[in-house]
Amino acid sequence: MRKLAQILAVASLTAATTLVFNGTAEASTASPASVSNKCTETVKIRASASTSATIKGYCYTYSTVTSICYNVGTTVFGNPYWDKVHVVTPKQCMDCTPTTTDGWISEYYLSNKNAVHC
Repeated sequence: MRKLAQILAVASLTAATTLVFNGTAEASTASPASVSNKCTETVKIRASASTSATIKGYCYTYSTVTSICYNVGTTVFGNPYWDKVHVVTPKQCMDCTPTTTDGWISEYYLSNKNAVHC
């Protein structure tokens, strides 16, 4: 299933599109698409795709995550894939601002496993 998803993602990313501006056609290529995701439980966001990497923050259960791409790292419960993510943690009080964290989360803890390879 992952292989099929990868093939389809790569095919769609490399397909050229034509944009028309003021009657002039311009060719462009699609940029890599990110994948909307959710953490299935509270997990650590790591600096790299390893359970021994520095902890950069936390993704709380059902928090929305943007998976940018995936890579192979430390195997977690049989799953060797880790997603490079962007996590926005909602503000914890009226005067607080949301925090953002970029890092890596094992795909074992993510609901959507369709990110493209980094």
